[in-house]
Amino acid sequence: MSNLINSLQLRKGPGYYILGHSWGGRIAAAFATAQPQGLQRLVLASGIPSSRTFLEGLQVIRGQLPSDVQLTIDEEEKRNNFDSARFKAAMDVFWCNYFCRADPFPPKELLPAFHHMGEDSTVRDTIAGNPH
Repeated sequence: MSNLINSLQLRKGPGYYILGHSWGGRIAAAFATAQPQGLQRLVLASGIPSSRTFLEGLQVIRGQLPSDVQLTIDEEEKRNNFDSARFKAAMDVFWCNYFCRADPFPPKELLPAFHHMGEDSTVRDTIAGNPH
């Protein structure tokens, strides 16, 4: 975040605001604790309270998926086989139920994000606690 702020030259002038939503709330809050120069306001919206609470919540909603989908996700995660067609198909069921309920899924506006996540999982894996 610091690199982005520096590149946009936001530390100079009147300052800047940061809005952290969902997981971004945790990132924004961690960034703000260093009291960075120029930060005028921090707004947290629907933030994740803690990793433990987030993971517990994920288990609850995963438990609401069809049993075959749950089993596939569990098996492929144990194998660290996140690129398998089975895992991707099972995760599509998860995404459609708990991330974005658009039909068709994913909507064209999200295609670039899903494409990039498929090409390079570094950020997703790091956020999930599985750094490379």
